[in-house]
Amino acid sequence: MKDVQKFLEILKIELKDVQDDKKAMIDAMGECLQREQCTEYVCKENSALYRMEIDSINDFLREIDHRGAQYTSVQDAVDDIQKFLPGKVEKWNYPKFMIELIERKVHMILGFMNDLG
Repeated sequence: MKDVQKFLEILKIELKDVQDDKKAMIDAMGECLQREQCTEYVCKENSALYRMEIDSINDFLREIDHRGAQYTSVQDAVDDIQKFLPGKVEKWNYPKFMIELIERKVHMILGFMNDLG
C-alpha cells in the first residue's frame, strides 16, 4: 500500500509542476501582448487553452484523491487511471492531449519507481 501512496504523491507533484508551467505560459502571453509581439486574439486564445489545461489537471487531481483509497497496488492505480481518464476527458470536454500528458507522467513515474526497486 505504501508504494501506491508514493506513486500517487509523485503523480500529483508532477501534475502540479505542469500547472505551474501553464501559469508561467499565461504570464508570458501577457508579456508578449504588452510588447506587441502577438495579437490580443492570440493571447486570449492561448491563455484560455492554458487555463483549460490547468482546470483539467485540477479535476483529475480531485478524481485521484477521491479514488486513491481504493487502490491496492500501483498497477491497480495505473489500470484505473487508464480506464477512467479518457471518459472523464470526454465528459469534461477537455483537450484530448491531456490523456497523453497524464499517461506519459504515469509511465515516467513507473519507470522511476522500477529503477529504484
